[in-house]
Amino acid sequence: MDLISYLEGLPPSVVGALYSSPWTCRAVVRGIPPLAKQYVMRMVLLDQGVAEGVIDAWPKASARSQHATAMRKLGRLQLLTLVPKGQQASVLATLPPRDNERAFRLHPEVQRQLRKALVSGVAAQSQTLSQSVNRALPSSAQLEDHAVRQWEGLLSFLHGSTPQPPLLASEGPKPKLDIIKLLQSAQLQQGNRGKRELTASGFRFMLMDTYHQLWLLLRAYIDLAKNQSGAELASVVSFLLQLGGHEAAQPISLASMQANERDICADLALLGLLLPFRDGEGGSWACPTRLAMALGGSGSAEAQQEVSQGYIIVETNYRMYAYTSSTLQRAVLDLFVRCEAVLPNLYIGTLTRESVIAALAKGLDSEQLLTFLRRHAHPRALQRSPVVPEVVGDQMRLWQAQTRRLKSDAAQLYQQFGDVKVWRASVERAKELGIWLWDHEPSRRLAARVEGHPQMREFIRSQQ
Repeated sequence: MDLISYLEGLPPSVVGALYSSPWTCRAVVRGIPPLAKQYVMRMVLLDQGVAEGVIDAWPKASARSQHATAMRKLGRLQLLTLVPKGQQASVLATLPPRDNERAFRLHPEVQRQLRKALVSGVAAQSQTLSQSVNRALPSSAQLEDHAVRQWEGLLSFLHGSTPQPPLLASEGPKPKLDIIKLLQSAQLQQGNRGKRELTASGFRFMLMDTYHQLWLLLRAYIDLAKNQSGAELASVVSFLLQLGGHEAAQPISLASMQANERDICADLALLGLLLPFRDGEGGSWACPTRLAMALGGSGSAEAQQEVSQGYIIVETNYRMYAYTSSTLQRAVLDLFVRCEAVLPNLYIGTLTRESVIAALAKGLDSEQLLTFLRRHAHPRALQRSPVVPEVVGDQMRLWQAQTRRLKSDAAQLYQQFGDVKVWRASVERAKELGIWLWDHEPSRRLAARVEGHPQMREFIRSQQ
């Protein structure tokens, strides 16, 4: 998932407000396929619409599939809009003209922003920094420490390892984000402030990689803004797109931001995406961390890189060694591993049938557990193939299969049939309806799915 894909599902009114921002237009054009970019640039200086037949003639015959993909993308992002029938007199049409042919033109706001950029140029995001800003600029280690501290604090609060959500220790505007409301909006946690517990989605969330965890929470954050107003939604998405265009450690001045953008900046700092700081003259700034690079799109390897190094070794005897001192990482392992010993920098446990089945009962599955073990494998474990011993993976899948051998259905039991002919006819009727579950002729009993009870009741009454 990325922000560009998210825009495809927004209503036209919200998209129109988003396209009034040059950052949104630049980000969208940067994120569409190359052929779609060509179509946008061909139409950006045209004042009239273009007939569909003309656009279809642009690509080579060998690029028909790429053309179809580009047109779908442009339509979903509302970059192309239909020209009304009454305004097609000046359309760039095919020769000879076709009857009832559709015509398209570039979205007016996108066209205006791109024309302005082409004619007047675009102000570069990089800027000359004063000495006071350069001296106060956070180091790479400080940015990494902030991202890890805030993100692990959030996950620890979600898991229940810590009673309080993470706080923002650095300087800058105070966040207004309600962490509990955000987690519940993402359906990761349920209950009130006094008693909170993970949902099945929350357990699966704990085993995801950082990139997908981040996008799930950002989607919930955007939805919270959507519930407030369309203007607030446009403001949040536009700011996230603007942030995605920055590089890590590239400072952003908060003085030039609007009040709502400073609030968003504070919320993102609470999540570990930004690190606020002040320069020697008291000016407010913020630096994107490595987590913020995920906003640039899902194709960035840097954005998907894990915050932590691999630390898990699994042996063929189901014994597991995790070289970590992180309380959070140990808590996640406790979800599906039986802990046997904890040393200052080493967690020793065993993958048992009971521990794995307990994890499956919480909504996880064996493939998610194995993917987690592979993703966090120790560098030494990565040197062997497979990373997780095959016997361990097969056994975990078998344990999962054992939990799925039995299937329960809500059923209605029919008994005390006075006539065996009525009982047999009822059995046949249940099979015809596809609701038969079980029957026993000596005792004249029949079990059928409960959703078919009204039909069975009427049928039995008609036979008596």
